[in-house]
Amino acid sequence: MITIRFDPNPIDRIASFAIPLLLLAIPILDTSVAVASRIRRSISPFQGGRDHLSHRLMRIGFNKRQSFLILWIGSILFASFAIAISNASHSIERLVTVFAGALWLLLFIGFFRTADN
Repeated sequence: MITIRFDPNPIDRIASFAIPLLLLAIPILDTSVAVASRIRRSISPFQGGRDHLSHRLMRIGFNKRQSFLILWIGSILFASFAIAISNASHSIERLVTVFAGALWLLLFIGFFRTADN
């Protein structure tokens, strides 16, 4: 819902591109990890499976409720980055964008390396 109602006023193009990506960072992360995992295992990315982030979190020991909360906290964190970018100066916009992108990449690598069983 926040992606529809949020009216950012970014200063530069990088920020205007980053804000919607940050608002959708966790769903994009989930899809990216699942598709990359399926391609790595020579499975069609369009085939269903148990390789989404919630399944991976449960495989490493979290229950359903904890997995749900972790993913929601992640969504809130990335949405906070988007809000910060929309209200920040030019130099802070870029710093937050780079930090959020690096965090997303680390999460991708971490989840991708989690077992696909």
